[in-house]
This record gives sequence, C-alpha cells and structure tokens, in this order.
Amino acid sequence: MNPDHEEFPVTLDDATKAKLDEVVTATGLPAGEVLRLAIETGLRVMESARQN
Repeated sequence: MNPDHEEFPVTLDDATKAKLDEVVTATGLPAGEVLRLAIETGLRVMESARQN
C-alpha cells in the first residue's frame, strides 16, 4: 500500500472482473497494482494522443 494514495472502492462489471482476474493470474501481480498500471498506461496514451 502506498501511503501517498487514497484507497477507494471500485465497482467493476463482470467482463472487466474476468479480464482483471485473467491478468492477475497471468502476472502474479495484485489486482490493485494491475489497475494502477492500466490507469497509468491509459493516461500516457491520452497524453501522447493530445501531443500528436
């Protein structure tokens, strides 16, 4: 847990939960870390698209 980040509940639809479980199983990373990485990647993609 990173003390610099606030924790909050997340509600996911069944398809997203299934994909998250798939990635967690494949990588061995905790679900929270997978979600954090996905969000950071999405933000980088959006920023890159904005610059182009």
